[in-house]
Amino acid sequence: PDQQANLRIVKAEQVIDIRPMIHQTGGHYVSQLKMADNLAVVKGNLIVDLSMPNYPEFINSFLIEDSIYIDTLPPKIERISHQSVRSNGIVLPLGLNQNLIIRMVGEVGSIAKFRIEAEGFSVTGEMFDDGKHNDNKTDDGIYGGFYTVSPGDNVSRGKLIGLLKDPADNTSELVSNMQVVFDTDQPKIQSLAYTVKRPQQGFVDTTTLLAGDILTIILTGTPNGKATFDLGDVEKDLPLFDDGTHNDLIPN
Repeated sequence: PDQQANLRIVKAEQVIDIRPMIHQTGGHYVSQLKMADNLAVVKGNLIVDLSMPNYPEFINSFLIEDSIYIDTLPPKIERISHQSVRSNGIVLPLGLNQNLIIRMVGEVGSIAKFRIEAEGFSVTGEMFDDGKHNDNKTDDGIYGGFYTVSPGDNVSRGKLIGLLKDPADNTSELVSNMQVVFDTDQPKIQSLAYTVKRPQQGFVDTTTLLAGDILTIILTGTPNGKATFDLGDVEKDLPLFDDGTHNDLIPN
């Protein structure tokens, strides 16, 4: 009881931490170490110093043979992105059953996941660094994953978040600067009509087309869509336009 003990954590002769040891009974001393954040110790040493308060020059030090490893550094994430984007940075909306391909660059050997969040929407998926999931090579720190758009997934300004957990259970996350857009609502068609313009007669009310007749299809529906029509078995997938130059009033 007239002695005191301290526990030192040492790495390459640099003292990382010192903790007092509490004397219990029969010469037993106990200390607890609470790890600080952002600490990395590889093959550190634990040393116990036993001394007498009145005689500080008398000290015995004991080296614990087993090395100590401490890792409280969060794994690094450099970036996370997805491939549903044009070269000019405009995000493309994805529809039902389409895949959002996701890639993250970060610390090798971690468990990787992604999360997509928006108002009333949240989904989490796994990512891999095995060379089989659009992730380049095995164990190179490039993680790949994907999410398949499901019925009812309607997200206008979703956040894409990358998550990493290293072998020491340290975690980190990074929000991508790319938004996520899902649209699974079917486009609406309010009306469909047509006109026939005949040479030397103008517009005529007929269901029979003659040589030289001009058939104009007018569809009113959801903006920013892709519209086509079929003319019986004669023509398929003929385009309809909403650009203001095809008798369609104004663009979009």
